Amino acid sequence: MKIMIRLYSLIFVSYFLCFSVASPADEVDSSEHGVTPGNKATTCKCGWANKVGRRIIGGSDAGKNEWPMMAGIIVKNPVNKVYMHMCGGTIITNWHIVTAGHCIYDESGIPKKETELGVILGAHSLKEVDYENPEVLLAPKKLIAHPKYIWPSTYDIAIILMKKFEFSNIIGPACLPIKRFDFVGSRLKVIGWGDIDHRGTIPDILKKSTLNGVDTDKCSFYGDLFDKADHYQMCTFQEDRSGQCVGDSGGPVLWNDPETNRFTLVALPSFGYIGCVIKPAVCTDVTYFLPWIQEVVSSTQPEARTCSKQ
Repeated sequence: MKIMIRLYSLIFVSYFLCFSVASPADEVDSSEHGVTPGNKATTCKCGWANKVGRRIIGGSDAGKNEWPMMAGIIVKNPVNKVYMHMCGGTIITNWHIVTAGHCIYDESGIPKKETELGVILGAHSLKEVDYENPEVLLAPKKLIAHPKYIWPSTYDIAIILMKKFEFSNIIGPACLPIKRFDFVGSRLKVIGWGDIDHRGTIPDILKKSTLNGVDTDKCSFYGDLFDKADHYQMCTFQEDRSGQCVGDSGGPVLWNDPETNRFTLVALPSFGYIGCVIKPAVCTDVTYFLPWIQEVVSSTQPEARTCSKQ
């Protein structure tokens, strides 16, 4: 049974998430990034990318099953029963998915119930997902927002606790950073099923693109939404753009660690300027929240282990 997919658009204070796609000339996307092991090992298998048959550049489709750490967060419209892709998320253990705080709240700032959301893993085409199958659309056990989270974007991070799911070649965790790091000037990979242009065009196939970490001063025009006093946010931008966008709120922003050649989760898309091709976007800095993430993981599932560089 095919279910219609529509994007759950989270719009607040005249802002919404939107990332720009690099032009082919500016894209850096080695076919070996995340594929072959680097010089340093990781504490457990994480952050790999599955090699695709051809080099994909210019912010176009991701290869099928290229990104095992990608999770999709789905909501079912109670009125018309349509399944809507709402946000992205990142697998970090067999039980835990990291996403943005606002992804587990509704547009009025009310926390969602676990029964209102579902999670898909190992997906590529949203149209091919069997949303009526409980083994495909997985049910969350608990939705955990950061204790300082204030809707819509203050301390914008959450963890979804799941029933244990098995890893495979196409489902597995991103690596986590081992410490705080300044990503200004770094090339970052963003993945998602979010809007691909400022008109709200929604892709069926998972997309990927490359962003730059930029100085936080470039996001100061967001005013109080961008908290410069407490450094839990980072600013991203793509200088040379084609006018398209890609990325989900809460989805993975990844850094390829050259020592491990594995993709490390460093940020979560939080919000961006309307129009999305003219201003930088703001992400939650995952490195700031490492102690909280580890606390939640250990307290909710003592058997769970995150993976990182040794």
